[in-house]
Amino acid sequence: MKQFIFFFVLILTLSKVGLSQPFEDSTYAEMTMSQQTATNLNYPEPKHVLVVYKTPSSHSDSIGFISEDVKDYYVNKYDIPSENIIGLNLPNEVTYDGHVVQLFRKAEVIKDTTIAFYDTPDTHAWEYYIDYIADPIKNHLNSTMVSGDSLKNIIRYIVLCYGIPFKIQARHDWGWSPGGIRENIALDGLLTILYHPNILELWQKYYWNTDYNNPYWRSDRYYNFDMRFKPHHFVNNSELTLDYLVTRLDALDLETIE
Repeated sequence: MKQFIFFFVLILTLSKVGLSQPFEDSTYAEMTMSQQTATNLNYPEPKHVLVVYKTPSSHSDSIGFISEDVKDYYVNKYDIPSENIIGLNLPNEVTYDGHVVQLFRKAEVIKDTTIAFYDTPDTHAWEYYIDYIADPIKNHLNSTMVSGDSLKNIIRYIVLCYGIPFKIQARHDWGWSPGGIRENIALDGLLTILYHPNILELWQKYYWNTDYNNPYWRSDRYYNFDMRFKPHHFVNNSELTLDYLVTRLDALDLETIE
């Protein structure tokens, strides 16, 4: 097996400020985090990485084919096991209770076109994320067994390839509410808490301006390397568990991504 060197650039929207879209809050004071216990894990290996890409939906689905090429490039370069790869079927348009949810901006945004137009917050765009992204990934992790253990407990990192949406947009670009436009959220942060029991409950809390601190924030600030990331281990003061670290292989074209 090729030597596996994993320089992980963490794109973690679950930042020290919270899971929501970036904004400046002069009243914010960082929470005192509970002490995290050491994991004492070895260096990560290919088996610890889940690669997620968009499967081509038709012969004209250029985004899907580039996503597939990105997946192939990365998997071959780092010897990622075949069971650690999942392709997602991402329809360009789905209707929920009369609300048309579409993929916008080269499939980068999941947008409830009905709600977003009238600037009223709702959960339909979030439901697309659950049905076509979160649940398929969870089903794959739960049902795939490796050496007697579920892949859910083996992987530490999720790598999203070009073609997987960046953001859930539940209201218009210039939308405003008492909680700001915080129902619009990056997928990367949500996927770090993939196994949260009720993701739509979080939607309500975003609307009321709730912050969640990242329990992995500065956990190894002195670089002792005894806190390498472990799935389902780090928990914040709100009992929010960090399941995985999430990053992306994304750029304007395949050559730049490579």
